[in-house]
Amino acid sequence: MAVSSENSKGELSQYISKEDIEKFLMALKVGGQMSEDDIIKTLKLLEVKILNTKMPTTFCRKITGVLINYLRRMETKGELEKAFTAVLMALGSHFPEVIIVKLWERPNTRCLPPRSLMVAVGKIILSQDTVSFVGSIWRYIQPLLKLAQEENDMLAICHVFYGLVISAQKHLDSWDDKVTGFSQREMSMKAYITFRIFLNRWPLKSKDKAQVTEQVLQIMGHLFFLMPPSKLKNQVNRLTRWLMILMSTKVTPFYISQIQL
Repeated sequence: MAVSSENSKGELSQYISKEDIEKFLMALKVGGQMSEDDIIKTLKLLEVKILNTKMPTTFCRKITGVLINYLRRMETKGELEKAFTAVLMALGSHFPEVIIVKLWERPNTRCLPPRSLMVAVGKIILSQDTVSFVGSIWRYIQPLLKLAQEENDMLAICHVFYGLVISAQKHLDSWDDKVTGFSQREMSMKAYITFRIFLNRWPLKSKDKAQVTEQVLQIMGHLFFLMPPSKLKNQVNRLTRWLMILMSTKVTPFYISQIQL
């Protein structure tokens, strides 16, 4: 299906034709026709192809649709999950909206979007000019915080929120309601509600989820700049007690230092 070879510098010189891509997409639709290793290898070739080739928007939409549908049907993890994420990010580097709008498509409202999709969206927000999507993404993703139970799902959602808070803070001084899709006041309240959900609904004191706590601490460090000052002031005592508790867990001190009260 795809050809790859090593060049003199040890770098991977890779090629995959449009016909190869079509065959790959069909194999993903049918399922059971490729091993996990073969899927990973083909995804890596596809990533390089997308990054180095200007593909038509319609073809990128087709690729995105097939990949997302596969991720909804199949459980992916490890290298396979990373490979899917990399391809979605590559697609998003050309057409960020094509990837972002896939968040809204949830056939089962009790299930989270695929982790690869959430991670890709979070990284696309950081790397692309996607401020016009900040409002719609925040409104959509915030209710999903209560659905996340598994550590990997929590970490994936953290990617989205990290991208959101960085983007919102970056545009704080030049905020334009029409561009961002919601008012600065609504954003400020969304930031506060997000903060409360993290603090009240997520197991941030659990020693088994130290990595989740570390990512949330990074997000909170930026949320504080977005929240209403009066709301933050009311939480200072509680936050101080919580941070003292975290000092006795496996959380790396660096992340605790990201909280500046």
